[in-house]
Amino acid sequence: MVLNDPAHAAFLGDGLLQIVRVLAYLGVVTTYLLCRELGQTKLASFIAALVTAFNPLFFSLSFTFMTDVPFFTFGVFSTLFFAKALNGKGDGWLVLGCIFAVAATFTRQLGLMLPLSFAVAWIFRAGFRPKDLARATLPFLLTIGLFLLYSNWLKNSQGNVPEGYGDFERLLQWVSWGKLAAAPLRLGVLSVSLGLFLLPPALLLTDGQELFSQIKKRLTWLGAALIVAVVLVAWPKLPWGNMTYNFGVGPKLLKDGYFFLNIRPTAPDWAINCLKIIGLGGALSLFILVKKRFTSNFKDAQPMAVYALANLVIYGGYLLVDLHCFDRYFFQLLPFLLILMVPAQPIFPKKIAFASSVAALVAMSAVSIAT
Repeated sequence: MVLNDPAHAAFLGDGLLQIVRVLAYLGVVTTYLLCRELGQTKLASFIAALVTAFNPLFFSLSFTFMTDVPFFTFGVFSTLFFAKALNGKGDGWLVLGCIFAVAATFTRQLGLMLPLSFAVAWIFRAGFRPKDLARATLPFLLTIGLFLLYSNWLKNSQGNVPEGYGDFERLLQWVSWGKLAAAPLRLGVLSVSLGLFLLPPALLLTDGQELFSQIKKRLTWLGAALIVAVVLVAWPKLPWGNMTYNFGVGPKLLKDGYFFLNIRPTAPDWAINCLKIIGLGGALSLFILVKKRFTSNFKDAQPMAVYALANLVIYGGYLLVDLHCFDRYFFQLLPFLLILMVPAQPIFPKKIAFASSVAALVAMSAVSIAT
């Protein structure tokens, strides 16, 4: 009855918008706190928070009542508390991490990756002793149990739930192995998008001498060749998604109410090609920075790096084969990639690296605000 009243419907809609906006602010602040928990300086953590805040997709979706921003924020909260638990700060943080993992999973089923990745990281940290196995698996079992109870309650009480919600069989039907043929295209699109999204921290962290030493390694060449190959496959389709078309002034907003139409002025071809090249360069830098975390000795990797890698494999892998893959799903990977990019020790960037990082951040912010 409330929804049939335009005034009440407008009130509820405005309330939802305000809630999403608050959650967006909290997601940015929590990103800062997460980087601080990982041992980074205030400056590096602040830049990471701004990279999240002014990501074009995150910024745009903060003004809608889509579930992308709530899912992101609940996920970052859960990751922060799981990080504290993995750092040995007490089981209370584990409980909080589990609570927010449940909230993320209630928002989107892929939130299950959070406690599952925690289980992988905890076992990596503590081993296979019965007590540690119980602590590792309990958050996942609790999350999936509560999610099944909640989704079943929704179906019985509401009747009208999102397609596939709480139906893992239907969810798996969306995973079409025929989509593997399109995986190189999707991986190329994802690489360029993330290369652009994470360009500011990549510029901040990339050291010329260290970059040169990494380039000489065979694994770097193989990885770089793979990235270039999938980007070339995706090149004619870029930009691609349901929010960004031809880059324009900025991403097309879902709040505009138009799908698959570019209602923004289209950027000239030379500008689009420049952005593609910059995105490719950012993707290559991102690969080298992530590779550094694991190639020395995987056994010495930090548990949080293992946690982030597990989330990246689960979420990124699902994007490659899922029937429904949109560009607005990409920014959910930001916190996990930031964890993998940022070294274990505090960073003190050189002036030129800091200046170039700030310039890239200002450019990204201008695009987001101009939209």
